[in-house]
Amino acid sequence: MTAAASVREDMQYASGPLATFIGIEKIPNFAAGILGSFVFFTTIHLLVAPALSQKFFPDAYTSGGKRGMNNWSIHVVSLVHSVVVIGLAASALDLPALENDRMFGWDDRAAPVLAFATG
Repeated sequence: MTAAASVREDMQYASGPLATFIGIEKIPNFAAGILGSFVFFTTIHLLVAPALSQKFFPDAYTSGGKRGMNNWSIHVVSLVHSVVVIGLAASALDLPALENDRMFGWDDRAAPVLAFATG
């Protein structure tokens, strides 16, 4: 067993009781994806967005002070999130289980999209 598989199993085990308590039993299977997505978007917010914004838009980025720079980074993360999730969601558009029950339908092939969007 690889280290990544071990961590994934530990996350499934740790998130199981909370998921059962809340009534969302499928969440532990995708806990690693949710956490990975959270880390990905946090990295964009704290490191990537400030560096790129400072390089490409120095006047606009720094004109609002600390609060404005944080707000700018939030918008960058939102843009990246929307582009990535729309791209991933396109792969789940034609799944029969989701087409038959649009409100509560479930297909395991759509789950990674949902996990990434949640993070």
